[in-house]
Amino acid sequence: MEVLLVDLDDTLVPDQTARDEAMQATLTAFGSSTELSAVWAVVREEWRASGLRSIPALAGVSSWEALWTDLSADLEGEAVQDGHAYQSRVWQRLLPTEDVAVVAEAFRSAREGRVGAFDWVPETLTTWAQAMDLWCATNGSSWLQRRKLRLAGLQDRFSEVLISGELGVEKSDAHFHAQVAARLNQRGRTPIGVAGDSDASDGALASFLGVRYLRVRPGVRPATAWFELP
Repeated sequence: MEVLLVDLDDTLVPDQTARDEAMQATLTAFGSSTELSAVWAVVREEWRASGLRSIPALAGVSSWEALWTDLSADLEGEAVQDGHAYQSRVWQRLLPTEDVAVVAEAFRSAREGRVGAFDWVPETLTTWAQAMDLWCATNGSSWLQRRKLRLAGLQDRFSEVLISGELGVEKSDAHFHAQVAARLNQRGRTPIGVAGDSDASDGALASFLGVRYLRVRPGVRPATAWFELP
């Protein structure tokens, strides 16, 4: 059977808009008027300084996702403490007079509450699944990406879920692409295309596999794709 590989964040579920809304709600709840551009600059700075980006289990994890990921589920030993320290430093800088644990939980709750599939997704995935096997290929940590799938009601939509944190390399990397190709070969499947919002990762994966790339705009149902034509 032919396989369509589908991205998750900003393809099937909102990511950056949900990120901004959750952060704004958190800041407002604690009386802060800090501009989001300044907030994300702090988050990125602390993420780079954390040294956590080189850990395979966090390959492809963005700085803002690392704020609400259950790091104890993905990491071991000192790395767990380093991860919690990263989260604490961010909140200490953004809301220095508040209880870090309370703020962190408020953000997690706000962000989780904004996980949901775009309106076009359920019906379209059903249509696609009638013609081919669907696999999800996504950047992120194992715990967080699988949780997003559950929260969005998409956990049963895919025969395979390939996550950068589980493969130990970012989705844009050729080593990720090679592992996807190997999994397809092991399952006796032929790729037909890749659907996603990122040329750097989804487009690159499609190029590596030698298949078509369906560019998806966040929140917008893709135009009739080549595999839907009669």
